[in-house]
Parts: sequence; C-alpha cells; structure tokens
Amino acid sequence: AEVQGLTEAQLDFAVPPPAPEWLWWSIRRHTSHTARVLFLWLFSLWDDTLWEGHPPPVHDLPGLLNRPPADQRAASQLNPHTYWPIDTILARLDEGIALTQEALRRHTVAQAQQKTTTLVPRAGVNMFHLQQAHPHGFAPSPTDPARWILSLEGTARHLYFEATTHLYNIQRLKRVQGLSVCVNLPRIG
Repeated sequence: AEVQGLTEAQLDFAVPPPAPEWLWWSIRRHTSHTARVLFLWLFSLWDDTLWEGHPPPVHDLPGLLNRPPADQRAASQLNPHTYWPIDTILARLDEGIALTQEALRRHTVAQAQQKTTTLVPRAGVNMFHLQQAHPHGFAPSPTDPARWILSLEGTARHLYFEATTHLYNIQRLKRVQGLSVCVNLPRIG
C-alpha cells in the first residue's frame, strides 16, 4: 500500500552521504531489498534443510538472489536490470512472503524452534547486536565462533523485523517528500 500510486521520482528519491543513512536508499531500493532478503534467507541460507530436498519452483532464482562475482561487494537488491518496475518488485515481494508463510505452515512452533541451520556472517555484521532483538533462535555456535546457529523461528522473526524496518524507512522517505503514509507500524525489534 505504501508504494502504490507513487511517481518514478518519488520511488527513486534518495539523498547521498553525508545525509542520514536511511536517506541513502530510495523507496524502490528498500522494496527490492526486502524482496531479495526473503529469497536469500529461504533459498540460500536454508535451502535443502527447509524444503527437505523439494524446494518450490521459483522463476529466476539467480536474478532474485543477485549474487555478485566473488571479488565484488554483495548486492542489496534484486537484479535491477530485470526487476526495476515497482509492480515487478512487488510481485516478487508477494511471492517471497507467500513462500515464507508456506515454510512456516509446514512446521509446528516446536519444530520451528528446533529446526536449525548455520550462518557464517558477512564481514562487518555484528551478530551480537542482532541477537539482542532475538530472545532465542540466534546464538553463536558452541563449537565454531565464526558461525551462528539460527532456528527457523528466529529466521522468521528476523525476516519480519527486516521487512518492518524497511517499511518504516519507506514511510520516512515518503514523509520527507511531503507524502502521507498508509499504515501504522508496530514498534518492534
């Protein structure tokens, strides 16, 4: 609802540094990033563990994950050459949300708390900071300090916080442009 009816200029409004960091990304980029994160966590981090060897068919998964060559910085959004129109980004965001809901429907709460995978954080990511927002489901590995153990429950909570944070920043970008927001967000995370 927050991006419907916005002009291309409104969708792409951003202010580079030294402006506050939340102004660096446009509404389009925040939306695209949120969609990418869903596919990244569901299919890159969890992959076979989550889907038990039978992942649902996803058209253009490489374009959704948008992985750069090893010598380049990680991409933060869907491939912009393919996913530039906001309706295209929103369709993939809706698909990512539906897949997240499907993954959760396949597990009881107890199963989601017990099902785990490991994560090796990117350089510069402070996992201890993230752990503060997660009472359980995000913990350092007891055997390898470079790895973290994440439960499906913790992953789902993190994806919810991630989406809410970027929606909050989209609303901030709308307000700075003199636009009204459409929904009230919970104060979480």
